[in-house]
Formats: sequence, C-alpha cells, structure tokens
Amino acid sequence: QAMFCTHTPTSPRRRGEGGRTAMEARSMREYVREAALAGARRDCRSAHGYRKLEVEVDARGGAAEARAGSTRVHCELRSELVAPATTRPREGSLRIRASYASCCAWKEDQEASLERLLQSSVLRSRALDVEALCVEAGRAAWSIEADLCVLSCDGNERDVANVALLAALMTLQLPEDHGAASVRLHHVPISVTHAVVDGRVTLVDPTRVEEDASTSLITVLLESSGNVCGFLLLGKRAHPTTLERCALVAQTHAEEVTTHLRHVVRQWEDERQKAKVVRRTWDGEDGDEQGRVVMEAVSSTQMDVVHDAKVVHVET
Repeated sequence: QAMFCTHTPTSPRRRGEGGRTAMEARSMREYVREAALAGARRDCRSAHGYRKLEVEVDARGGAAEARAGSTRVHCELRSELVAPATTRPREGSLRIRASYASCCAWKEDQEASLERLLQSSVLRSRALDVEALCVEAGRAAWSIEADLCVLSCDGNERDVANVALLAALMTLQLPEDHGAASVRLHHVPISVTHAVVDGRVTLVDPTRVEEDASTSLITVLLESSGNVCGFLLLGKRAHPTTLERCALVAQTHAEEVTTHLRHVVRQWEDERQKAKVVRRTWDGEDGDEQGRVVMEAVSSTQMDVVHDAKVVHVET
C-alpha cells in the first residue's frame, strides 16, 4: 500500500482566543512556547499526553459524537441507493462535508482542510471497502454522505472528527433483503496530530493556544496494525527526523484510540441486541391463544411487562 504525504504551504491559524487582543494573543503564544521548551503544558499533560477521549453513538447507529477536552464534533451519515459512476461500476461512494458552528472562530480554508484529512483517512488509505457498497454492478450502489460539524473547538478537531466519523461508519446499518448490513472497513485508520513548537518540541493533541504557538502541525495517519499510511502537514515543512519521531509516538496513541473505539462499538452492539423486539406467545385460561404480544425493551433497566392482556410499565 502506497504511503501519501500532503503538505499545505500555509501558516497554522493565527487568531485571538476568547476575544483577546492581538497583544494578549502574542503574549499567550510566547508563554505557551516557553512552557513547551521547558517541558510543560498549561493543562499539566506531558508532551505526548492525550486528553480524555469520549465517544457517544446514536442508538440507531450511523451517528456519533466525539469529545476531547472542550473540542466536540458531531457526525451523521445518510445513505441512499444510486447508480454507480460509469468509471467505477462496482463501487459505492462516500462524500464528506465538514462545517464549523458559528461559535467557533475559524477560517474558510479550515473546512476544506478538515475534509481533505478525513478523505485521506478513510478513502485514500483504502480503509473503507467501497466494493462492498455495490449492490448490483453498473446498476445500484450505496452512496453515503457524511456531515460533520465542529460544535466547539479547543484545538485538534482533526483527530476528534476522525473518531466521530469512524464511530458513525462502524455503526451504520444498510438495509438488505434479509436484514441490515454493516459497512465494511479493512482497517481502522487513526489520526494523531502533533504541534511542532520552535521546530524542536512536538506536542500531541494540541489545544487551540498550542496550535497558535506552533510553527507547523503534523497529522500522522496509521492503520489499526500500527503501520503508517500517510502524513498531513500544515505550516512549515518538518525535518524527516521529526516525522519519524511523530510516527513512533503516534503508534502508541493509535492503539489506545482503536481499543477505546472498538469498546464503544461493542457496547453499542450489546445495547442494540437488548433493544431488539422480543416476541412471546402464550395460551389463555380457556386454552385458546390470546395472541402475540410484542414487547420492546426501552433500555437495559426499563421494559413493558404483559400481564392478563394488560401492559404494565415497571422499572427495575
């Protein structure tokens, strides 16, 4: 599998934080820079420390929200059967759209940059099995649209958005003749972003002020096996030794994120099994069948119990 590298020859975003003046923003950047060179961070994390990652999946699947610190990204998927492209008659498709909430300070090119990252993660790395989305060659294939919205941003929305997209894909159910089919992933692509400060120090999972104080941002894309499948650079070009160092650090974080993501998906699958419709049939006192009663579990602690043909709601 070929490894790709994308470089955007522009500076990382520079803007005041929380309504700060330009002078206050410069002072904060200098403070963060000096702290990073001294081996310290504002939130007391180590240089390679990651914020707590939280993932929530919609009960129906195909939608998820991921959070790391104050950065929060929501992803929702829509699917429909369409005629496949004539150049790829045996493949389905995935289209990704990213947006920022009005409360986030952002630049126009950030949406396109985030979309490129997610496309590289899921499509260019060949993680998504697009051939499995084909229903009938040349006639019908699934087209999936992913809408991501950065609801709040305190840095590193790239990694958070990537996790939200993966959680939504891993729980998406596509209708089939005999039930629902899951989207097939060849591997789970994880992104790990580093902020390079002064060309020497790298900070994993940077906050917004750390991104502002950095000279470049490096996002490492890895397969679930730990193999590096790509780099995405924003800002000044990085030295090859810096890329190697970032890749080594990213492998550990990728394994942790993959384990957490799979745990969340397993929990969702367990809850989905509990919430399946349960059919029960019993006989009345006269020996005649009173009928079939369908009970649907509302949650793991609440359910409707049928007694003497009356539905009584109880909580356990």
